[in-house]
Amino acid sequence: MGALLKQLGEVLGEELEIYEDILALSKTKTDCLVEGNVKRLDNIVRSEQALILKIGKLEEERFRILKEISKDIEIDVDRITLAELLDKIDTGSKHHLKEIQQKITAVLGELEKVNQTNSRLIQKSLEHINHSIKLITSAVEEDTGIYKDGSGKKDKKDVKSFVDIKL
Repeated sequence: MGALLKQLGEVLGEELEIYEDILALSKTKTDCLVEGNVKRLDNIVRSEQALILKIGKLEEERFRILKEISKDIEIDVDRITLAELLDKIDTGSKHHLKEIQQKITAVLGELEKVNQTNSRLIQKSLEHINHSIKLITSAVEEDTGIYKDGSGKKDKKDVKSFVDIKL
């Protein structure tokens, strides 16, 4: 079981590194949102997607290792948490795994805060865009005489909307 715990530590260590990379990207994303740098934001999102795919593969490996460990210590692999696993083992790997767990928890907590900030920035940007669209469309729809036919009536079908759907 010692080899399995070592493998688990390695997988969790790799996950920690990726979560730290995602956190760094999320912080950069905050700057891009503030600056309005859409091209750079798009590149960041693509990088995040690649990292998330790597996390998915590591999670599969982590689950495989936990499945093997569960045979030795009789635990339900579908319900076991790392904290519960740590309670059931008495090896030198316990300290290392607990340290990784604490680091992952801290990084994910910080990532959640950054993502909440980014979400609020995106929401504010959308509100600004919607407000701008309303101002533009109301200016076009005002009775300026531009869209009147010969009878002096505005022809509503000639007024085009700048945006067909709201996302």
